[in-house]
Amino acid sequence: MQIAERLLSLTVDKSRYLRVPEYDYPMLKKGIICEKCEQEMMSPVARHLVCPSCGHIESIVNGVMRNVRELKMLFPEMKITSAIVLDWCGLDSVKCIRRILMMNYEKIGRTSGTFYVEK
Repeated sequence: MQIAERLLSLTVDKSRYLRVPEYDYPMLKKGIICEKCEQEMMSPVARHLVCPSCGHIESIVNGVMRNVRELKMLFPEMKITSAIVLDWCGLDSVKCIRRILMMNYEKIGRTSGTFYVEK
C-alpha cells in the first residue's frame, strides 16, 4: 500500500511535452503554405495554387479551407470572418473568400458583423 501511495504521489498531472509556446495573431506569418514542402504557395493561377519549390498543385478552395482549419485550431475563440480569412491566407480577392466560406459554412449576419460557423 505504501508503494502504491508513493507512486500515486509522484504522478505528474500535466505532461511537460504538452506545453505550447505563446503566440498571437499579428506575430504569425500569414499565407497559404504548401502541404508537401511547407513553402509559401504562389498566387492563384486558373483556380489553383502552385508551389514554386516542389510544383505541388492545390485548388484554391482546398488551400483556403485548410488555412481556415489551421486558424480555428490556433485561435478557437476567434470568429471566422471573410476579412480575417483574407488576411490569414494572403489572397487579394474577398469575393473568392466569401464564396468559399459560404459553400462550407453557415453565414451569420448580413452586414459588417457577418461571421461564419460550421453547418
